[in-house]
Amino acid sequence: TARMHNGLRSVRRHRKGDRTTSHIPHQSDTLVIMEGYFTEDRFEKSGRKGENYDHMTIVALNSKGLENLWSLSSIAYIEGSYYGNPRFDWELLEKYNEGLMVTGGCMGGCIGKHLKDDGNYEKAVERIARYQAIFGDRFHLELHTYLDPESNEWNLRIAEAAIDYSVPLLAVSDAHYAKPDHWFAHELMTAVQMNTTINDPNRFSYGPNQLCIFSEQETRERLSYLPESIVDQAVNRTNEIAQMCDARVPGARKMPVFFASES
Repeated sequence: TARMHNGLRSVRRHRKGDRTTSHIPHQSDTLVIMEGYFTEDRFEKSGRKGENYDHMTIVALNSKGLENLWSLSSIAYIEGSYYGNPRFDWELLEKYNEGLMVTGGCMGGCIGKHLKDDGNYEKAVERIARYQAIFGDRFHLELHTYLDPESNEWNLRIAEAAIDYSVPLLAVSDAHYAKPDHWFAHELMTAVQMNTTINDPNRFSYGPNQLCIFSEQETRERLSYLPESIVDQAVNRTNEIAQMCDARVPGARKMPVFFASES
């Protein structure tokens, strides 16, 4: 799986080094996924960093989708960058939606943030309708495996919205590292990023074994507080999307040919 945050600059490297994902059987050559930055208008550049975009997960389902994902990423950098964040908008989603599957993101996502306690439910409904108009059944909402009271309550709201507005669900792990025993190294890295130490009792912490890759059984167990039918739908749909993906990264570099002037 090649999954990049806000860009696709490493797809070829990921393809050479990681061509399969063990917990998804019979998947195609490569899953190319980008967690990008959505904004209402990419040319609107005002406000503080982090306040003018939302996360959106985008999956290339086929070769056309991969071309469109590259286009989205490139134009987001060229025209939508603000505080170093490449942002795409409604216009680009409408133009380059073919072959792409998108989601409402995590708790900081384009839908997810509006379904939190302090969110704007009307905004979430408005966006759901508009994403469905563009992507149809290629628009999904995410259930996350992170376990804490806020996340659990958020998942319940996601499930309710999915039922109310006929949005298919996915089961998602926000994987910052691969294995459970990697969590302490991640805590150290987070402490460094926050300009503090691992011994600071007030430092930000994700907690142990929350952000790794979970098996299907572990995913079901972590979502067991939800109705079984909801969890079944999310897990099955996630596997279906993996089976559908057939985005083939070209194996050869295609570089322009330049000829020297006779003069």
